[in-house]
Amino acid sequence: MINTATACFGRIQAFLESDARRDHRMPINPLPGVETYGLGMSPIENNRKSLELQQFPSSAPTQDGTDVIVARNASFAWSFGSPPVIQEASFTIHRHKFTFIIGPVGSGKTTLLKGLMGETPSSKGFVYSSSMNAAYVEQTPWIINGTIRSNILGVSTYEESWYKNVVWACGLEKDITIMPNGHSTQVGSAGISLSGGQKQRLALARAVYSKQSFIILDDVFSGLDAQTEDHVFSELLGDRGLLRSLGSTVLLVTHAIHRLPYSDYIIALDSTGHVAEQGSFESLQTSNGYLRQLAPRLKSSRGNHVENGDGKTTILSSQLPVEIKELVNEVAELNRQTGERAVYSYYFSSLGWTRVAIYTMLVVVFAVSSSMTQLLLTFWTGSAATRGNTVNGFYLGIYGTLTLIAFASLISLCW
Repeated sequence: MINTATACFGRIQAFLESDARRDHRMPINPLPGVETYGLGMSPIENNRKSLELQQFPSSAPTQDGTDVIVARNASFAWSFGSPPVIQEASFTIHRHKFTFIIGPVGSGKTTLLKGLMGETPSSKGFVYSSSMNAAYVEQTPWIINGTIRSNILGVSTYEESWYKNVVWACGLEKDITIMPNGHSTQVGSAGISLSGGQKQRLALARAVYSKQSFIILDDVFSGLDAQTEDHVFSELLGDRGLLRSLGSTVLLVTHAIHRLPYSDYIIALDSTGHVAEQGSFESLQTSNGYLRQLAPRLKSSRGNHVENGDGKTTILSSQLPVEIKELVNEVAELNRQTGERAVYSYYFSSLGWTRVAIYTMLVVVFAVSSSMTQLLLTFWTGSAATRGNTVNGFYLGIYGTLTLIAFASLISLCW
């Protein structure tokens, strides 16, 4: 317990000694007469800070309410003094639009999201934002030690109809039905009683339930199986999805290139952290950039989907990518029956039936002799209560004999 407490105090001390968060973002529409340099600081706090003179961008963000975030030559790093991961990114996130961010692994997509939220330091450029709040779902879901319902509600109040719609859209209805206490099931510390996909959908449901106008999703569909991912995506981000009906602004990092046609705007990063290209899906298809290189994979992914009569999409297992096929085979292997008599018969015959018979006999002898010592103690104490200590020698001899037999049979069967 002392060791655990020391480790906890060490983590708290490391956090307190770390650099304070500095929100480098500036408002798109500042209040009249109030000079504000960061969304996270008040005018009094601004007066206490020194601001280095910088060259303001020639094109200021529009103030007609159509932009949520405007980045101008912004560079982001994970800590002060470290080299930037995102280099001189310039783009605009439009209100009520779905913006998808794509790029190779390690290109800095998560760093970009953190920078736009003011969570990572900006070493260059400017970020303007008109949204003080946003619902954020990261790759590693944040789950509290509470019930399913409390995790979905978060700080929001309970609305039954909206709650049911969110649970259905996030594909949690079947999972909750088979849980022991339904919506009141305790998920444990960090959701230890849930699978990875369940935790991801639970965190996603909390973000959707909050009804925030701006939602940021960091590759939240990667941990879901194909059927569940198709259901959740269509119910949330499809043409008739909940987020479309709410008019939400969605910023999504994804590797699912077959979902790109659902986007209103695409930002593609290259391996160096620069914005390789940006624009609508239709315009990027005609260009000779990053998205054009993904055209064969995009065509293959599209070919894996067929439309059903009800308008839903089904993935053909025969046309799945190689890595997905391997995963399906592994699941099938885990579900394969392993208790057939022929398997055990072959196994025991390869050992030799004589050895199996001797081994089984020794196991029975060990089990009986070790259990008899516990039963003997009951008779021993009962007899000693009526006849006194004169019976100790008799029972002690039997107890020692049974112990020796159990010990000898254990040694023998191990050998």
